[in-house]
Amino acid sequence: MVRWLKWNDEERLLSVGVGFAFEALGQCSNVFVYIPSCEEGTILIFGGEKSPSGSGTELESVACRAAEKRTPINVLIELIVEAIERCECSIDPDFRTNKYQHAVNDFSDVVEFASNKRKTLDTLICLAVAANRSFRRVTVFDPFPDCFVDLCGGEDFRKLDDALRNIPAISDISGHLSNTANPSVQDIGLLLRFLIDMKGVAAKLEHGNDPEFEAAAREYGEVETFHGSSLENFHCILRCGLKSFSGNKERMSTGDVFGEGVYLSSDIRLASSFAKRGMAWEKSSIGKFLTVVACCRVVLHPSVKRRKETVKVGNRPMDEFPHTYYVVREPRYIMTTSLIIFADGKNNDPHVPSAQQRNQNLEQAGRWPNFSIVLFVLIAIASMVARWVWS
Repeated sequence: MVRWLKWNDEERLLSVGVGFAFEALGQCSNVFVYIPSCEEGTILIFGGEKSPSGSGTELESVACRAAEKRTPINVLIELIVEAIERCECSIDPDFRTNKYQHAVNDFSDVVEFASNKRKTLDTLICLAVAANRSFRRVTVFDPFPDCFVDLCGGEDFRKLDDALRNIPAISDISGHLSNTANPSVQDIGLLLRFLIDMKGVAAKLEHGNDPEFEAAAREYGEVETFHGSSLENFHCILRCGLKSFSGNKERMSTGDVFGEGVYLSSDIRLASSFAKRGMAWEKSSIGKFLTVVACCRVVLHPSVKRRKETVKVGNRPMDEFPHTYYVVREPRYIMTTSLIIFADGKNNDPHVPSAQQRNQNLEQAGRWPNFSIVLFVLIAIASMVARWVWS
């Protein structure tokens, strides 16, 4: 399966990571695809350091097939995955089982992430816990971890509940994951690996340029916007992107007064009014309750609607701010760049303002108070990856 796609626009090079969902990213095969800027150019495919032996011949045949006729990139990627799997199977027919055993006996990648990016991992766990607590968890816990799918293809939420409940405090993860012979420890390690993976892009908190989005931004211009939502939704938003659920009563929570699409605002105060506060992971060091607002780039494509609405925040009319609402029907014109996380009631810290105090300061200052605990988590979400696989 594809674990990551990274596009380098300057070098015209697509990096494809191939591996099982339970594997550490460092164990995945890496394949590079050179895509020429003109149709007459030749597509080149070559394996990276982790590619299995003999993959060169298989990848060369895929490149020859692509040269015979114009092959869509998504089809080309499927052919690359199949080629890598054939090579793995020829070397070791039982390679999946052996890779799984290796993966559950070594969680050094998770331990390293927990040591270097404590706040990020803490946040990802908080978002997963919030999604799992939701009465809509079947919908909002998307994607679901492969390691908790049963033999019949069903989602085992009971097993997921146990793993989430048993995750130790961030500071204790290293010692806890050392006992890999314990099946419950294996479940925790696989879950944490799933949370930090983010299709292999966001785990490193970096991403390449999305050629389609960047081209549209240059042509039509862009604007910085904000999007507020319930805490339980951000596990899915991180991985699947912002989607329009207009007309879907089960998923839509705020209405669609200006028509179908994703609603964003150029003013953080309006966006934050839609951000519903939620309870964090009980072992979190960030806070007891979290409120999240996404920062997004929006391409000013002609299909994007700009609307104003006369409402008030405190004594200030919101119509003082131009283009309060942006309604985007096509999610490909939205790129989420970061999250702003506001924490209330930080554990063992009585000086963090309550939600009521925070809102009072917001009204007085006209902006978020400087002493609020704000955590910027740079992300690249799976929707960006999906846009790289074009046909």
